[in-house]
Amino acid sequence: MHIKKTYQSKVIIDCSVSLPNQGNLILLVGRNGQGKSTLLKVLSGTIVNESGGGLTNESVLLIGSDTFLIENLSLSQNLKLFIKINSIKNVDKLVSDYMNVMDLNPYVNKKVANISLGTREKLLLLMSLISTHDYILLDEPFLTLDPRAYLTILEMITDKKYLMLHRLIIVTNNEKIYSDFNRLSSETWILRDSKLAVNYDKGKSLKDVMD
Repeated sequence: MHIKKTYQSKVIIDCSVSLPNQGNLILLVGRNGQGKSTLLKVLSGTIVNESGGGLTNESVLLIGSDTFLIENLSLSQNLKLFIKINSIKNVDKLVSDYMNVMDLNPYVNKKVANISLGTREKLLLLMSLISTHDYILLDEPFLTLDPRAYLTILEMITDKKYLMLHRLIIVTNNEKIYSDFNRLSSETWILRDSKLAVNYDKGKSLKDVMD
């Protein structure tokens, strides 16, 4: 698939991408301002691909800064709405287990407008864990998590049973997060000057990949 996006005559992205196969995890890295979030938005159909074509909205879940959470609904109401809209079946036990291990139960009746960024991220990541979408795109989703919550969610996302159900693309510029996920990734995409390079060398650090 070729992806092109311009802004005020400036080319932000102009590159070809080979989308991951089912069960594969791709890491997307690049310095600030290179267009990583824009690339995910084009892939998800949130913004138009100027080259035409793209994935269908029904097949993609994008978790990023432009959250789809409804501020005046409670955490529980947002979760139930997500399950209903996406026709997710037989997940009550799974949701209950995730709510417990992610320490979300104290916030079930609180409006999203009144919960912390870390709690929002946990809710969004819980949604990604129960999602039936083919493609899961995570745009730096761990930045405000406390270390305990991060390790818990890391274990869940890297579970092979979960990975085999989806195609994942995770954006990160964090060395530790890169290292944690790199062991299971199929490749790393490096976005630089509107072009995309691919690295398959798992021995390289994030700094080496980006230089």
